Amino acid sequence: MISRAGSGTFEWMYPLRFLAAAGALLYFRRSYAAVDWRFSWAAPLIGGLVFALWIALDRVAGTGTGSMPAALAASPAPARDLWVGFRVLSAVVTVPIAEELAFRGFLLRRLMSAEFESISLQRWTLPAVAISSLAFGLMHGDRWLAGAIAGLLYAAAQKWRGRTGDAIVAHGVTNALIAARSYGRTLVALVNPKPAAGNLEALLDLVILLNRAGAIRTCPVLAVTSILADWNAARVSAAGFPQ
Repeated sequence: MISRAGSGTFEWMYPLRFLAAAGALLYFRRSYAAVDWRFSWAAPLIGGLVFALWIALDRVAGTGTGSMPAALAASPAPARDLWVGFRVLSAVVTVPIAEELAFRGFLLRRLMSAEFESISLQRWTLPAVAISSLAFGLMHGDRWLAGAIAGLLYAAAQKWRGRTGDAIVAHGVTNALIAARSYGRTLVALVNPKPAAGNLEALLDLVILLNRAGAIRTCPVLAVTSILADWNAARVSAAGFPQ
């Protein structure tokens, strides 16, 4: 609310959201100290599947993930890159952690028992999964159906090995891909003009920009993507594109 109130028509103070969420997660870290942060190979695959379904449902509905807002695209490069960096960090780090702890770690189990901490992460009941996934979907407004399906798949990621880390990573991968689709092409075109890239290349180029700013070091979810980005940078350079 504060970031919106002080930003006018465009939320320039969005970084305050990231800092507030990160501060809250740090302050309450003891309450989720028992969370298993490990994840399996299936987690990023589920994240990619959710992304594909999200885009497909957007196309069916005639909507889209949108492009970079005009005010942001027209802003000075340092301000633009800083804003996008915080926006991506929020989407890929703090949002997945907070929402998965809330919806899969707490609500899904709370709907099965008041003593939710005694409920295994691999235990499901149809009403609990349906209600928690629908509640998650309703947070996404007009995209409530896509959000509900995403919630169901993130719950499946957690159930598979009984680790919330799988759900967090799946969620983070989905948001990273959506961020790349929303901002990647515009940002890359502004900073590094060259022929239009596909969604994957846009994601890799976006990670290159974050890596240059040092942001990638604070984002474990993108560690593997960073390696791919370094490879992509070398390939693009060899092809003669300007860096």
